[in-house]
Amino acid sequence: MGFASGFPKLFITDLDGTALGGIRPYARLPDELSGLLDELNRRGCAWATNSTWDVKPQMQLVYASAVTSRPTYLIGGAGLQLCQVSGDEIHPVEPYSSRMNTLLEKVVQTELRRSSARSAERSLRRR
Repeated sequence: MGFASGFPKLFITDLDGTALGGIRPYARLPDELSGLLDELNRRGCAWATNSTWDVKPQMQLVYASAVTSRPTYLIGGAGLQLCQVSGDEIHPVEPYSSRMNTLLEKVVQTELRRSSARSAERSLRRR
């Protein structure tokens, strides 16, 4: 592989339709991809998954696959979850994880207030 600044340090892949190839059911990583991930790892390139899936189902997919290396990171919930993998344990990356949870809570509360206000407004118009 010809990389201008050396071999990559981190390879990140999506799952649905990318790493999993769109072939359902999504039970495991394809063996060819598992081999690639292990080869990248042997050559010093860490790997990660980035998906809308929560991080635990992502890790279960890894366990069910032929891949022997482990991801360095699992990114889930469309970027709301960022976890580092140590052996078979998943640890939220801080302060990122706490900040994203706080932000999500604020957005949900704001949207719930807006939704309630719109519903009340519609009810008043119907009367």
